[in-house]
Amino acid sequence: MPDAVVFPDSHQDVVETLRLCYREKIPVIARGRGTGTTGATVPVGGGIVLSTERMTRILEVAPEDRLMVVEPGVTNQAIQEAAAEQGFFWPPDPTSAAVCTVGGNLAYNSAGPRAVKYGTPRENTLGLRAVTGTGKEIQTGVRTTK
Repeated sequence: MPDAVVFPDSHQDVVETLRLCYREKIPVIARGRGTGTTGATVPVGGGIVLSTERMTRILEVAPEDRLMVVEPGVTNQAIQEAAAEQGFFWPPDPTSAAVCTVGGNLAYNSAGPRAVKYGTPRENTLGLRAVTGTGKEIQTGVRTTK
């Protein structure tokens, strides 16, 4: 069981939480909506669970660049619906699309049957803005026109 569960509302909340936990030597388990079946988000020996399930904003939709910027708690279904409004689709389509999150899709590389033709979440992601266990912010990939 965790000692606490933290529900950040923003990237900055995640940064501050992880910096505090690192400084105080508090173990952290990251969690989305908990749809994964491996038990990877079950803490062993206390600490906190950092749940991204409230980070549900679609920050940008740029159809001219064929990209979308989202927070990790956005459901796969919400991404598919936002893409469809612009005449596009997000290829990953796991059976849990209505409840699973893009953060979980990327963590587990959950894809569904369309992955055979269109690729996995990792193959359809241009980059990430993330936070390390020390609270350091990192940026991967590049924003590019497709």
